[in-house]
Amino acid sequence: MANLSHKARLTVGAAAVTGVMLALLFGVVFLVAQRGVTGEQETELRGAMGSLAADPKSLEIEDFRESHPNASFAVFDEQGALVAHQGALHLPPGQGFATIGTTYAYGIRHGSSNVVVGIDGRESIRGQQRLAWILCLLWLPLTCFFGIVAWIAAKSVFEPLERLTEQATRISGANLHERLSTDDPAEFGSFAQQLNQMLGRIEETLQREDQFASDAAHELRTPLAILRTQIETTLLNRRSTKEYVAAYGSMLVEVDRLTRIVEALLRTARRVPLEVDPIDIEPVVIASASRWQDPYTAAGVFIEEETCPAVSRVGVEEMTVIVDNLLENALRFSPKGSTVRLRLGHVEGWIDLKITDEGPGIPPELAQRVFDRFVRSDHDRNRDSGGAGIGLAVCKKIVTSRGGDIFILPGEEPGATVVCRLPSWPTEPPRA
Repeated sequence: MANLSHKARLTVGAAAVTGVMLALLFGVVFLVAQRGVTGEQETELRGAMGSLAADPKSLEIEDFRESHPNASFAVFDEQGALVAHQGALHLPPGQGFATIGTTYAYGIRHGSSNVVVGIDGRESIRGQQRLAWILCLLWLPLTCFFGIVAWIAAKSVFEPLERLTEQATRISGANLHERLSTDDPAEFGSFAQQLNQMLGRIEETLQREDQFASDAAHELRTPLAILRTQIETTLLNRRSTKEYVAAYGSMLVEVDRLTRIVEALLRTARRVPLEVDPIDIEPVVIASASRWQDPYTAAGVFIEEETCPAVSRVGVEEMTVIVDNLLENALRFSPKGSTVRLRLGHVEGWIDLKITDEGPGIPPELAQRVFDRFVRSDHDRNRDSGGAGIGLAVCKKIVTSRGGDIFILPGEEPGATVVCRLPSWPTEPPRA
């Protein structure tokens, strides 16, 4: 049965078990019927013996003949010699009930004689044989019937499973969005639902991995570009030891920042963000803005800052990633000679970080979608310096994981204002 299908194995097994159980059942039925017939014959012979030998001193032959015309009797002396005989059967001496060939006999001691009565059992034996044949003839069709029932049951059980198996086989890493479906929700609906939930978790894990790779490439681009610029500048001319030490120190700062960015990205890639202590984000915002002074100056764009102490439960590098992305996004859209305004303040129990540029603005229909991954405005697409379209998505992931929100402030013309809103913390910890 190794090469048989699940349905065939179940059918053959059910038919075999059914056949054995029916054989045992029919055997018990036959034995019970045989014992019942034998018991009836014994009861009848006892009644016949009662009518023949009711008187201990004599035999009531006439009464026996009238009441049991088909029975025979025989009387033997102490030596076993036949003394008297009546009927067509040849009965041997003996006591108690016995089956002799096709004859049922019953004997007792009657004085010094042995009296035996008997009846012909051929008809009852033929009845038992007919019953045996009927049971044998019923065994095969009943076994086949239960085999067919087992096949139908196996088909109803395994066909939905086979369909689910085929669907699961077609699902790969390229189409994890597909889900299993079944036409038998009562039996396999819950099973398919659990499998679909597992596929959803796998898909979510792979999406987080892909997102982490994209976010890492996006966030590491700026510090790597800065490092490259510093290295190229250092190699242009011979420098003193002091100048080399200063250059290497500046590079080490960027390397440290790269390390912290990677750690921050790893934290944002987790399903549940790590707990962090509340910090005053004002120094983080100021430090991040100062790092962008040179790129802004080179582009002919001014930064105007207005900050105040603001305590929130967010990581230093997470806040750095947010400010870097928002300032980079603002610089990309700001024309030469314009000003980017950075405001950090409190609004009704929240901390608002607002960055306003004087660029072409964001169309209303894209105001919400710009925070989705790989979504850029037409202005951004048409520029060679356009980003990858994931910077704002990274910001949104960080901010929402910390219980905040990020959105485009409506009604800003010209330009656009991005608002990063974080929960305000009531205590005043040491400044970061």
